Amino acid sequence: MAAHRIQLLVRVTHETSAWLPNTRAAWRGGNRTGDLVADLCGILDHFDRKAERTMIETTLHHRVNSALEESAHLRGRQLRFEADRGRVTLRGVVHSYFQKQMAQEAIRNLDGVQEIANELEVGCW
Repeated sequence: MAAHRIQLLVRVTHETSAWLPNTRAAWRGGNRTGDLVADLCGILDHFDRKAERTMIETTLHHRVNSALEESAHLRGRQLRFEADRGRVTLRGVVHSYFQKQMAQEAIRNLDGVQEIANELEVGCW
């Protein structure tokens, strides 16, 4: 894996040198290869973490969506939500305060949910 990453680093070095000052200097000077590799490894690690966080958020999004769809108290409701870093924000309109609370309860104990912002509105129909 490390050898593959280094090969990738060498291939993208020239392309990334335009937007990374340290990389540009390392590419031209030729004597700061270690710094160059460290910079690019840092960039790859950043993107690895970002991809991992995106995968976690996608999984959380699916869990929240499933929990809301499976709740008997929320059938037929068109609820919207955002899931970001463990914070879930519920939006939309429900018929009663009971449904508003049940939406929150449906996701309260899901893996990955750390905070819930219940912005559901109760509409009179």
